[in-house]
Amino acid sequence: MVNFVLLQLIKSSVMPKSRKRKKTKKKVANNFAQRNRNKVLEQNRTKRLQENLNQMQLPKTPKIKRNALKHKVSELLVEYGEDLLDECYEREDYHKAMMMLILCWNTGIVADTKEEIDKALDSMLEKMHVSSEKAFFVSMVEKKKRFYGEYNYIIMNYDIDFSDEDNPYISVVSFDKNNPIM
Repeated sequence: MVNFVLLQLIKSSVMPKSRKRKKTKKKVANNFAQRNRNKVLEQNRTKRLQENLNQMQLPKTPKIKRNALKHKVSELLVEYGEDLLDECYEREDYHKAMMMLILCWNTGIVADTKEEIDKALDSMLEKMHVSSEKAFFVSMVEKKKRFYGEYNYIIMNYDIDFSDEDNPYISVVSFDKNNPIM
């Protein structure tokens, strides 16, 4: 009898269902809880950015408004530095990459000529004690001018949320060069 059952199993190559196993329903995602969690995370990011902005000792500290600009500057910045950010595996690497990207992005906005770009990068790289990477910075500034020249958003600060280790969430504080906040 046992051999017959085994033979049937081999022929059908389907495992039998256990009669004792309880059927479990799939959990339906609680959308309210997820939205609430996302809202709290967003509030925490905004709070951290506002605290960082307050520490900058600006003459007039602006109040952060979420999504006040026409474009999401954080998405533009991530797209702009995608190649560099793909090489980041540690939190410290992300922070260094973001600082370099913001430096190049802002230089591409305020410096118009090649001489101005060289002068701005020389002074900033000297302060950062980095001199061997100037060619990389120049190429990133040129990429900003060529492909993202229409976006004149000056980035003042950023925050990276590592709640999801695989996909860090980047927030930036920025303003339109043509419509300054101060």
